[in-house]
Amino acid sequence: MTDPDTVLVEFVDAASGEVFARTQLPADQLPATFAPATTVDIAGEAWAVASAEPSTAAEFRATGRLVLVLHRIERVSPRDLLFSLPTICDELPAVDPQASREDCLLLREDDWRQIELVSTSVDHVVRAELAAIQRVFDDESVTGSTGDVVGFRNIHVRTQPTAPLARALPAAALPRVLRTVRHTYRAVAVGGAVAAGSFAFGLGPVTVYGVSVVGEVTAMGLVMDARDGEAAVDEAAAGLADLLRAYDLMIVDWCHRAVVGPESIARYLNATL
Repeated sequence: MTDPDTVLVEFVDAASGEVFARTQLPADQLPATFAPATTVDIAGEAWAVASAEPSTAAEFRATGRLVLVLHRIERVSPRDLLFSLPTICDELPAVDPQASREDCLLLREDDWRQIELVSTSVDHVVRAELAAIQRVFDDESVTGSTGDVVGFRNIHVRTQPTAPLARALPAAALPRVLRTVRHTYRAVAVGGAVAAGSFAFGLGPVTVYGVSVVGEVTAMGLVMDARDGEAAVDEAAAGLADLLRAYDLMIVDWCHRAVVGPESIARYLNATL
């Protein structure tokens, strides 16, 4: 005769399909349902419930039997976790908590200033930061079976250049200089929050974004979108080259350790997109 106060529980390893444990448990120690994601601890190991038959207390109390199919939860040491990027920018833009994200360029926090426009006069600062990133590649990168880098044990957090643009650059002048603006975004949202004084201009395969204070650009970057055709890449390259020449700028792709001038923008975009 079945004891209504206990339930025979069988534990099945989802990987092998084999029953690896059986135990008689008081019914009141089991949850009312296994429908939501549930974990159980067996001999000090954590398992996630993939399925339960039956799934509710009313049913397994009535039958006195419960079968749980489990996936083992692998514990990962923090020492085994890798960074996906070799570098990130330390300082994020100030945000406007009241601003709407409607028609904003959406960036992850890790995307901020990863491909950056900087003045040629801060070349010495750029070289120092690139050297630090190169050390991450040399000393902290982890390669897979094919020899490709799969991650980094450490990361370089960039604090320089603190003033990437040495020459005054009015944000209002950007559409005219870039020439081929296809879409003007209302603002930029970084990690879900709208950056104060932000702007973004879509050039097709490339979007120029940044922030300004009292109308003067203080930081500026690029994001790529490969969905436009080759002609659009050439147009974007021409507009960017004009911008670099007009304000003595260069493009720094920090993660790829690349410095790009106006004469090599088209080649860089075609290789990157």
